[in-house]
Amino acid sequence: MMTSKLGLAKIDSQKRDNLAAATGYDGGGGFGAVRTQFHEQGLQGPHSYRFGYDTADPYNPQSRYEKQDGYGNVVGSYSYVDPYGKLQTVQYQAHPKFGFRAKGSFGVFPRGGH
Repeated sequence: MMTSKLGLAKIDSQKRDNLAAATGYDGGGGFGAVRTQFHEQGLQGPHSYRFGYDTADPYNPQSRYEKQDGYGNVVGSYSYVDPYGKLQTVQYQAHPKFGFRAKGSFGVFPRGGH
């Protein structure tokens, strides 16, 4: 089976596009936006963890990061683009005794929290 140089160029282009879609690497000799994802557990005790991701999608960017220590304290944040095209970031924490609290462009939740 013979393949022309033009046919090889098309295949290489498809491979490059697939690589970029799968890894976030743009294949153009440099790095474009890079998608990331990670998860670790047990670093600070049996119930501790941390995880995060960033979609690196220029049209619908989303990210999240969260960690829990060995005592059950959780802190994290996430971001997204709202229907008006504005990037929104929410920071939150949860404590076994003090409960859940969050803050972002909406203010603070629960109201009167700090």
